Amino acid sequence: MNFKKTGLVPVFLLWLFYLTACSSLLEPPLDHLKLPAATTQLLLVTTTDWETSTATLQRMEKSADQWHAVGERIPVRVGRNGLGWGVGLHQDGDGVQKLEGDGKAPAGVFPLGMAFGYEEQAPVGLQMPYRIASERDYFIDAVDSPDYNRWRQYSVGASE
Repeated sequence: MNFKKTGLVPVFLLWLFYLTACSSLLEPPLDHLKLPAATTQLLLVTTTDWETSTATLQRMEKSADQWHAVGERIPVRVGRNGLGWGVGLHQDGDGVQKLEGDGKAPAGVFPLGMAFGYEEQAPVGLQMPYRIASERDYFIDAVDSPDYNRWRQYSVGASE
């Protein structure tokens, strides 16, 4: 997506493995991630180890070249078998790699392209594309399909 043409500020989702017990910092330093210069917001998801399915999400904003937490941390779930390095904007990570069907969520740096939900209208204040989801929407998880990992929708009258 060309963010200059759309006027959107890139927002990134970070699924990061981070041993919180090994650091006295509230949040890990983010400058080493080499995010695109226009990045001013991100969602930081941290776990205590690679195998856990529980995590915390922290909204972050950059101002005056410093990252700051926004709001409270939110408990979230990642893959039922934890995390594995996925394919994203980050450098290849050392450790477990994400494989289709392994029950792991991908770890790394990923752009957020659109928001979606079941409501007819986007949430007030949303500044990114919004797509209405329905019971006819699905993602292709067959790795040999040209539509692998893409959002598709059954058309009306399609066989199920």
